[in-house]
Parts: sequence; structure tokens; C-alpha cells
Amino acid sequence: DAIVEASLAGQSGIGTVPKDRWDHSRYYTPGQAGQGTTYTDVGAFMHLALPRKALGVSPQDYRTMSMSTKLTLFLARKAIESSGLSKSLVPGSRVAVLTSQNSAEVASTVRGQLFNTYAGEIGEIAWRAGQLTPEQHSAVVRELIKEGLAVDDTTIIGRLNCTASGHICNMFGFGGPSYSVGAACASSLIALYNAVVLMRAGIIDVAVVGGGEELLTPVHYLEFSALRALAGIDAKLRAPAEYSRPFDRDRDGFVLGEGGAVIVLERESVARDRGANIHAFITGIGACTNHQGIVESVAESQMVALAASYAYAGYGLDEVDLVECHGSGTIQGDREEV
Repeated sequence: DAIVEASLAGQSGIGTVPKDRWDHSRYYTPGQAGQGTTYTDVGAFMHLALPRKALGVSPQDYRTMSMSTKLTLFLARKAIESSGLSKSLVPGSRVAVLTSQNSAEVASTVRGQLFNTYAGEIGEIAWRAGQLTPEQHSAVVRELIKEGLAVDDTTIIGRLNCTASGHICNMFGFGGPSYSVGAACASSLIALYNAVVLMRAGIIDVAVVGGGEELLTPVHYLEFSALRALAGIDAKLRAPAEYSRPFDRDRDGFVLGEGGAVIVLERESVARDRGANIHAFITGIGACTNHQGIVESVAESQMVALAASYAYAGYGLDEVDLVECHGSGTIQGDREEV
């Protein structure tokens, strides 16, 4: 509700990197995209507490669960309960869960696992480099282990993207297809596309679709700065909200952000039979890929997806009132989309 109200009021969620996340001064060099540095110090950071009891998971699972999975469970519970699906008579075997997490497998819990697993090796490197005494070496190893996350029979489950879907199925008794979809910026839409395909094939009647993204880390800034994809490379002084400038003549990249969304998609007849509150209809859908590169899309491939969508929908451009763009703000991406 707060996000909706802020959006309607024209407010921006973009700000500088919070000091309680990490010391960004270690990496920030305005106007330069060098090794181990980023030229951007802004992002859209989420401030949401996700206590264990609100998620309905065991203490051990919660301890080793990635932040993106925690957020996905939180959002899925909200969507399922508000849709009335959990109290409906729809058979669990006809409900799919398709999550769209991107980076859990290399994000929040991995740092702790690496510290714990490689504490001895890191300590030996520090010993050789700094000529530590045996006592100092042992102290370094102890501190690394203290910062780490001990590996047990739940750490891999807590880290894999696909287990978010499994947790949701276990909580609500869903037995249809359950898996994660990864397609970078298009992950949620491709998850939605998969749900429609499964529905059209007669395999499912309902799908819980979407997910939560991992919290930002310095690595995200370093990697996207190396691609020169983030806004701010021109080093001009701007208010944080002005860094996101999709389709602007002087755009120079996008702004990293945190968050997520989950929706419940149903076959129309099923939704009407159970008296669901219907918010919108999907009348057509299409998908494509860019065979000319990995990072940016191109107009030709986007037109394939649009043509497929209109062919399925049965109507043309003249009946479209609003176009919701990707609008990444990158120089090539926006040009190709237009």
C-alpha cells in the first residue's frame, strides 16, 4: 500500500546506498568504471522486515534461506491469501508455482558459506602475506568462521532458486508444476508466459507467478558498472531520483533496485466459478530471444514477441490504450525499444 501511495504521489524510491548496508566508499569512484570500482552511489533499497513467523518456516530453514526466497514466500502468502485461493476448492494438483528469482544462488547466503568453508585457506593466505604469528593466524580463522554460515543439510535448499516454489507448494498443498524461471529482466514475464502455456495445454487451472529479488550487494554495482550499464557514468551531480531517465536524450543507464511481486493467474472460468476478484485479463502473450547478443535486446526480436501476442489476442494496435515499456534507460536498449 505504501508503494502504491508513493507512486500515485509521484515520489521516488531512489536514494544513496544506506550506510547500514555496506561502506560504499570502498568501491565508489565518480565517473570511472575501473577494476573493483563503481561510478554509481544510488539505488532503490527495500526496508522490509521478514520475521520467521510471518513466513511460516522452521528456524533452521529460516537461518539458511536466501533473502530472495524469504521475500518470495512473503509475497506469495500475501497474494494467495488475498486472492482467496487458499480457501477455494481448486484441486492442489491443478495449481502451479512458477517463481522468478534471479540471483539467490550466488547472493545473500553465499558470502557466509564461503567464509565458513574457506576460513582456513584465507587465514593461510593472510599468514603468508602478513607474517602472522600462529596465534594471530588462529584468531583470523576464528573471526572468519564467526562471520560465516555453517554448512548443513539445509544450506543448499536455502540457496537454490527453485526451492522457493517448493516451500510455497508445501505450505498450501499445491501439487502442480513447480520450478523457477531465470531470464534476467524478463524473468517474471517469462514465468507468466510459462503459466499461460501450461494453462492453454490443459495442465493447470491456476498459477502462482512471480518472486522477490535478492538484496543488492557491492558485487551488483561492480558487475553492472563493468558493463557500463548503470546510470551515472557522466559524473554529473543530480538528485538520486533523476538518475533514472528512460527515453531521455541524455540517458546513460539504469538504477539498481530491490523488491518483488507475486500474482495469482487463473483460467477465467475457474476464477468466475469461485467468485474471485478479477483485476485484469491476459488476452495475448508472446516470447522471443535476441540471437544477436546477450546483454541488450533488439527491435527485430521484440517484434516477434509482439506479433505473437497480437495474433493470439485477435486485435490490433488500434485497440491498445497504454504501452508499459521496459524503459531500462540504457542508450541502446531504449533506442531498440522505441
